[in-house]
Amino acid sequence: MGMPEIFINFKAKSSNFIRQSARGIVCVLIKETTNVGITHCISETEIPGNITEKNKSFCKMAFNINRPPSEVIIVAYSDKTKISSILETISFNYCCTNVSNDTDHIATIIKDMRDTKKIKVKAVLYNSKSDHEGIINFTDSTKGINYTSRITSIIATTPLDKSVTYFVLNDIETKDIQMLSKADMDIRVNNGELFIVNDGVKCKLSRGVNSLVTTNEVKTEDFKTIKIIDIMDKIDHDIRTTVADNYTGTGNNYNNKMNLVVAIRQYLEDLQNQGIVGKFNVELDLEAQIKYIKTLGAKIDEMTETEIKHYNTRKKVFIIINVQLIDAMEDFYFSVNLM
Repeated sequence: MGMPEIFINFKAKSSNFIRQSARGIVCVLIKETTNVGITHCISETEIPGNITEKNKSFCKMAFNINRPPSEVIIVAYSDKTKISSILETISFNYCCTNVSNDTDHIATIIKDMRDTKKIKVKAVLYNSKSDHEGIINFTDSTKGINYTSRITSIIATTPLDKSVTYFVLNDIETKDIQMLSKADMDIRVNNGELFIVNDGVKCKLSRGVNSLVTTNEVKTEDFKTIKIIDIMDKIDHDIRTTVADNYTGTGNNYNNKMNLVVAIRQYLEDLQNQGIVGKFNVELDLEAQIKYIKTLGAKIDEMTETEIKHYNTRKKVFIIINVQLIDAMEDFYFSVNLM
């Protein structure tokens, strides 16, 4: 008989978490006058032959990596007002573009998809001071906007037990990238920029941060880190899709709610064993449930906690998940003493 199906699905997602995270889907947005459409590519040989040479080169750059994305979706458009509806109908993790005039428009779309529509996608954009965790602001002027497709693929295929910080760019020679002082690099990182570092021996990516600069009680310092946001988005996706596929439509009673709580706990425990998350807690969200059942006429002051937990919440389920996400080692401090 085995475990209930929801446990099996969560188990499958957690056991493949790192492997799946290293096979992201990249969406490449290019502008064409007539040859518009969507092309799903597994290799660069499937890149459309009827697009401009400039766009072909940009699309090929997305495959210029040892472990390419699981898929590169090429969206050729002529009208930028159509981009939003297109992106909402395809499945991808990161997108990029070589159209500088449309960068701000695409940034607005990605922010709206994340914040309003809860579609956790991200974009790597050139010189985009978006101040948002869903936008990576690539600012290297030497390689420019045409290099964003390679950066996008690097980020989308980095497993979630690692970060892109100091990812070595073997295709770039040190003579082509200006060396920066530590002070200048710190300023750029603090400004939410991702750029290329020349350490005198090789070229590599700077600290893996997104464009978020302004923090608050909800968006803390952790939200500035590409790795943390990627983990957050993967967990969000796994839980939402598993619940939608396996739990939506079942009877909304206390036992079924607790079965879901236990399944999510088991999923997070598996991630904890993989070093992806630290401490966590999953419970029925009593505060949210109390607020809701008050609207149904429940007399909270006369009820025990058990009665509140068992109260009929109709179609709604309230669960609160608190989880500590594990970042990568990036800052090292050594004390060397002579003996």
